[in-house]
Amino acid sequence: MLTLNVVRALANLVVSIDVRQIPEPVRSDLLNDAAGALGDLTDAETGELVALLRQVAEEEPDPERRTALTALPETLGFVVAE
Repeated sequence: MLTLNVVRALANLVVSIDVRQIPEPVRSDLLNDAAGALGDLTDAETGELVALLRQVAEEEPDPERRTALTALPETLGFVVAE
């Protein structure tokens, strides 16, 4: 449960950065920092993170935030667009 709560907090922070009126260079730096900090995860850990991010997205009631949360694994470079 702690893991899901930590992922939810991270995801909501990143989405807040992404959907607010933050200048593009600053937003890109922050998102790149988040992705870089998670870059040392194993493939199994990355898969678990992506699954948790998808769960957080499914539970989000706000449509705009749900859309941003759904795109987050791709935004952070963990999956390639299909």
